[in-house]
Amino acid sequence: MFVIVFAGVLTLLALVGSIGVLRLYRSTLRVSQNMEDISGIVLNRVAKPLVNLPPLLDTVKDVFGFVKELRAKDQNEVEKDESE
Repeated sequence: MFVIVFAGVLTLLALVGSIGVLRLYRSTLRVSQNMEDISGIVLNRVAKPLVNLPPLLDTVKDVFGFVKELRAKDQNEVEKDESE
């Protein structure tokens, strides 16, 4: 009789364990699918616009360089006028 009870308990534990593993597997699948969706959104909505950032920064740097040159020229002209 002990063997029958032991086999029944083991069968019950195996059944409960398999249900727990199945639930864990399903939730893990859901989490991985959500992560794929989130990474797709981040890639399409955030990363693609960032590709435009380096050319924009180069343009801003060129404009600041141009303004700096103009200010230096104006300052040199003012210094020449003051020294005369």
